[in-house]
Amino acid sequence: MLVSTIRADVLEGTVNNVIDWTAMVEAIKERIAEVETAAAEGRIPPAIAQEVKSVVDHCRTTLWGVLAGASGDGHEAYAAIATARLQRTGEMCQKIQEDVATGRINSDTPGVSTCYAFLVGAEKALRALPKTASAH
Repeated sequence: MLVSTIRADVLEGTVNNVIDWTAMVEAIKERIAEVETAAAEGRIPPAIAQEVKSVVDHCRTTLWGVLAGASGDGHEAYAAIATARLQRTGEMCQKIQEDVATGRINSDTPGVSTCYAFLVGAEKALRALPKTASAH
């Protein structure tokens, strides 16, 4: 799996738990090239290709937020990261709903109960947010 491969490369690129960022970037670039090749050859199902695209978009947006806020007090960066995270979570929840509706996810799918618990917790936390004039 792409994520576990990247994590393994990151761990291999550490010295005393300090990440070698150059090695990590190179590992990510290599994995993305592998995904691009596999997609071009039709070896990746469209749903997986879309998921990879979403993950890459999320990383890009998060990094943009960090870079954009680097010159400020950090609030702008965190707001951009939080917005990107909420957008990505919404996309993931929508995909879960589609997968449940089509039967690709059912009560026997590993991780369903854990996911449900996280969603219930997130719902409670979001409902507890104070209402503001700028809330969307």
